[in-house]
Amino acid sequence: MLNEFHHTVDVPRSVENIDVVWKFGLYSIKSAFEIEHSTSVYSGILRLSDLRAEAPNSNYPLFIVASESRRKKVFDELKRPTFSGPCLRLHEVIKFLGYEKVREMDESSKNAKDFDANAFMAANGSW
Repeated sequence: MLNEFHHTVDVPRSVENIDVVWKFGLYSIKSAFEIEHSTSVYSGILRLSDLRAEAPNSNYPLFIVASESRRKKVFDELKRPTFSGPCLRLHEVIKFLGYEKVREMDESSKNAKDFDANAFMAANGSW
């Protein structure tokens, strides 16, 4: 899938390190997801941080996907000055998405003709 991305100001090279990237057209990212099941939450946030640092004017949503038991860890890591400082403000940008919510969305989309990306983003716009 990576060969379908054209590297531009909005699609930096660090996109190659992200677990899941939701593509929108040839030159845009709709959203980026780091799935933190067995790797450290810190590493996932760092990869999203790299993406954000390379494309600071982009405003696509960023998600950490993990079990509910890791939610507090995500919040704690996002409070670090490196991530929450005035440059990246990742504590305002990165959202948490639990596995249960992913399962719910999967089940509800099975009956839908098309997956509604706008509904997904609206439902997951806040912690």
